[in-house]
Amino acid sequence: MSLTKKTQQFNFNFDSISLGDLLLLYNHFQIENFGNVYDAKTKEEFFKCFDEEGNSDAQKLIYLAALYAHGCIKMLDKKIISNEKEYNFYEIGHNKTIEFELDETDYDGLNTEGYGVIDIIDTYFYYEIEVVKSILVKYNFLIDI
Repeated sequence: MSLTKKTQQFNFNFDSISLGDLLLLYNHFQIENFGNVYDAKTKEEFFKCFDEEGNSDAQKLIYLAALYAHGCIKMLDKKIISNEKEYNFYEIGHNKTIEFELDETDYDGLNTEGYGVIDIIDTYFYYEIEVVKSILVKYNFLIDI
C-alpha cells in the first residue's frame, strides 16, 4: 500500500461570499465606509459604500484570512534565544500539499501607522486574522487536483 499526499488547489471566489458575511468581514477589518452599508440590499450597493482603496484592502485581507482558514498558511511561532533572552520570531508557513498564490508584498504597508515597515506578519496580528476564520471556513475554496 502506497501513501500519496492529496493535492488540492486554493480556488478563492470572492463573489461567493454572502452579503452578510462581507458586512461582518468589512466591519472586522475596519474598512472605512462612505455610505450606509446596512441599507445595501445587493453586493453592488454594498461595494459602492466604500472607495476603491477600501474595497481593494478588504479583498486582500479576506484573501489572506481565507488562506489561513483553509490551512494554506499558518503562523509559525519560533523561539529564539539571544544574549540569554528568549524572543518570539514569527513567520508564515506554507502548506506544501495545497497549491495557492500569495504575494506577501501585497501586504507591505497595509496597516502602516508610522511605526516603520509593516509586512504580512504585522498585518496578520494587527487585523486579528484568526478571529474571522470561523466566517470563512464555511466556504469551500479547496478543490482536488
